[in-house]
Amino acid sequence: MPAVTFYFDLGSPYAHLAAARLHTVLPEPVRWQPVLLGGLFRLAGRSSWALGDERRRRAGMAGIERRAHEYGLAPVRWP
Repeated sequence: MPAVTFYFDLGSPYAHLAAARLHTVLPEPVRWQPVLLGGLFRLAGRSSWALGDERRRRAGMAGIERRAHEYGLAPVRWP
């Protein structure tokens, strides 16, 4: 039985950053559990920075790219 559950949304760049480093921060085995982040945002009455204004979106993307670089991951390729 998995010791830890990793909740992720396939469209979340934060989930990508976390998933790439799971083996370094969590004990094995890990249970992968997909979630619909948009639904959680709706329940909380908020939205993603990706859906915000251009400045907010660019700042969010820059933050993800910076973290990927700091973690030694491949550069982010946005769809």
